[in-house]
Amino acid sequence: MGRSGERRARGRGHRGGLVLALVQIVLSIAISLVSMMASVRFARTDSFGEAFNISAILAHIGRIGWGSYILALIVLYVALFVVVVALVILGVLTLGLGFLLFLALTPAFSIFTARYVTLIYDSAPVPA
Repeated sequence: MGRSGERRARGRGHRGGLVLALVQIVLSIAISLVSMMASVRFARTDSFGEAFNISAILAHIGRIGWGSYILALIVLYVALFVVVVALVILGVLTLGLGFLLFLALTPAFSIFTARYVTLIYDSAPVPA
């Protein structure tokens, strides 16, 4: 195989890797959208099986509204990102104090996130 054949083979490999990376990103987003509601559904119904009732979860998200649901999650992620960036900057400026503050605040961030997602779940109208 000459140099041009090697380049073509390498190019196909890169494209294949890019396609797989895009598939992974799409699947990760889809799974995260469903898993957040699945965890709340599990807590609300006390049934492990209901956490895997994908059709009921998708119907519930549909009652919330896909646009509203995705927008609410974007707001959550942006808010958490801003706080984390501020703590990283504080950590760099204070030689580690931001890291200690981040460790202390992580439980609060987790509780806030869980409560926020639960409020999103509860915002769906009750089915008739």
